[in-house]
This record gives sequence, C-alpha cells and structure tokens, in this order.
Amino acid sequence: MKTFNEVIGIKNYRPPFWLRNGHIHTIFASKFLKTDLVPYFRERWDTPDGDFIDVDLLQDNNKKVLVIGHGLEGSSERPYVQTAARYFFERGWDVIAWNSRSCSGEMNLRPKLYSHGDTADLNFVVSRATEMDYEKIALVGFSMGGAIILNGLGRQGSKVKGPIVAAVAISAPCDIRAASQNLEKGFKKLYGKYFLDKLKEKVKLKAAQFPGFLDTHGIDSIKRWREFDERFSAPLNGLSGADSFYEFSSANERLDQIRIPTLIINALDDPILSDQDYPREGIKSNKYLQGYFPKFGGHVGFLQYPIDGPSHAEQAALQFISQFLD
Repeated sequence: MKTFNEVIGIKNYRPPFWLRNGHIHTIFASKFLKTDLVPYFRERWDTPDGDFIDVDLLQDNNKKVLVIGHGLEGSSERPYVQTAARYFFERGWDVIAWNSRSCSGEMNLRPKLYSHGDTADLNFVVSRATEMDYEKIALVGFSMGGAIILNGLGRQGSKVKGPIVAAVAISAPCDIRAASQNLEKGFKKLYGKYFLDKLKEKVKLKAAQFPGFLDTHGIDSIKRWREFDERFSAPLNGLSGADSFYEFSSANERLDQIRIPTLIINALDDPILSDQDYPREGIKSNKYLQGYFPKFGGHVGFLQYPIDGPSHAEQAALQFISQFLD
C-alpha cells in the first residue's frame, strides 16, 4: 500500500520538540491555541425535516468551495476550523463551515442531535453548495466531522451527488465502539469524561425541550459510554440500542464503498483514537482511499511553526485535494 506521503512526496512531519507527546499536543491544541478570528458571515439554512443548521461562510466569487465539518461538541469557531478556513480561502477557495445541530449556540428544533453516523446534514450542505453553482466541492472534516464525511461518502458510493472532487478526514474515529472503549482507559478517561459531561448537559436540554422523549433519571451517574449510548445516543438517532448505534456511526463498515478520492490523516500518537481507527486493510483494498499516519500530531493537532498558522494536516489536505482539481 502506498501512503499519501509516498504518492505526492510530502515531507515527513516533525512538530516542535515540546509537542512530541500525543497528550500534550492534543491538550495544547484544544485548550491553549489562539488564532485570529476569521471574518465569517452566518446564514441559517432550514433543513428538509423542519429544523435548521447554521453555516459560516467565506465567499469571494470563487468557483470552488471547501466544506468543513467540526469535531464532537465543537463548532465553526474552533481554532482548527478557522485556520483551515483561512488557509483555503487565501488560496482561492470559498468556504462553508457548517455547525452540527445544537453546536452553533442555539438548540435545534427537532428531537435529535447529531452523531458520527448522521450524514443527512452533510448531504444537505453539499446539495446547497451545488445549487450555489460551485464547479468543484472539496470536503474536510476534523474528528467527528471526518467520520461523518467517511460515512457519507461510503453510504452514497458511486451515487455521490454534486461536483465533489476529493475529501480529507483528519483525526477521524472509524470504529466508534472501539473509540468509546478507548476513552475509558487510564489517562484517556479525562477526555472521555470531558466529552461525556458536555453531552449529558445537552441531553438534559433536549429532554426539557421534549418532555417524555428521554428519561434522564440518573444521567449524572453514568460513567460508561455504552450505557450513555444505549439510553441516549441510540434514541436520538432513531436506533434501537448501542450496538445499532455503533454500526450506524462506524465508517469502517462502509469504507469499501467510497468512490471519491479520500485521504485519512490520523496521527499514531493520537490519544483518542483506537487501533481500529487506522484502517490499513480498508485503504489497501480501495483504490480511492489513501492513508497518512504520521508518528506525531495528537488529536486534531499537527501543529508546526508558526503555531497559530496552518497545521501540517491542513497543508497536506490542500496538497491532496489539489491533485484532483483538473
């Protein structure tokens, strides 16, 4: 299997020496990285099911557009989204950074939230971009956003709608069951607790919005992801239980169906991903897939000097996508 850096000659990534630890890299990128705000303008798009999503746009009458998806409990305001948006926009791309339902600062209207496997809103955003007469569309997703892209392209296979030329998934969990189990081990429990606590609060808001829809009794005492997914993630996605939710959300189940050039960039020192999130066999068996698994990078990090500039992953994403513009 040829990896991405072998195919187009990208230089091996070497972060600053003080970021050559996956935990330090991840925490610094998430909690301490600062970047200049991107001059987005926001639009609210009504979805076909009577809900809405908020999208943040950068437009300069370009003929190509980048669609960016954020990570779990993130938003278009996260530094990694803003640096990617700026990097592509300065190089001749319009940008659509879409916020998953409930992630734009206002709770959505329907009795659902979002998940790694819910691809309807991605399809809707691509459809709207197509109606805006963009000649070329590229997709970049970070963490959960990357998983959504992989699941969406896998489900559509050769029937992908719109002029999508290429996609890149960065720090994307490909096996949600394994990833959730990974967040219950050792120091990684801190990441798991952080995400679980945020999701618990959001579930409480959704339960108050739709009385009787969810039973939140004892929610604060839940410590295992499987229990949370059984009681809340599954019904919020219209599924019967945790096992159905894991199958629905895990891109490994459908990587073989992807028919758009797609790159998966996952750092080997990523403390959130599991061994199953480096799908070497799936990449090997599908000519449309390439993998780039550098030694360093953490989770949604890949920082380099200047620290507040584009990450290595963002540069690699543009280099990959650029191959397919003609």
